[in-house]
Amino acid sequence: MLLASPPPRASYRFVLRETNHNPEVSQAFTSYDEAADSRCIQHPDGIVACTLFLFSENARNRATKLGWVDVSDPWFARLDGAVVAPAVQEAPVSASVAAGSAAPGGSGLALSPRRRAG
Repeated sequence: MLLASPPPRASYRFVLRETNHNPEVSQAFTSYDEAADSRCIQHPDGIVACTLFLFSENARNRATKLGWVDVSDPWFARLDGAVVAPAVQEAPVSASVAAGSAAPGGSGLALSPRRRAG
């Protein structure tokens, strides 16, 4: 099985997959404002599927009505995690702030935990 690579990231906004078709056979998709051929892509969850990369929201809506599943959120989350991995450094919390005492310029009021409406 020949796995295809995704197109350049700026060329699409939606990623849809269809697992009921043979991923080795490209599926042609058309809508009023976009035409695309599916690609055989292995997704982050390990599934190899026919995958559409679409730019138009109208094309995405049509594809979902035809049975394609929108997997854009997990796809872009994986890309964002792989491309941009900033080192997050947390500032140390001083003992007085952690205990709820007044910080310089603060009101001096300690925060109380939220109460559940019963």
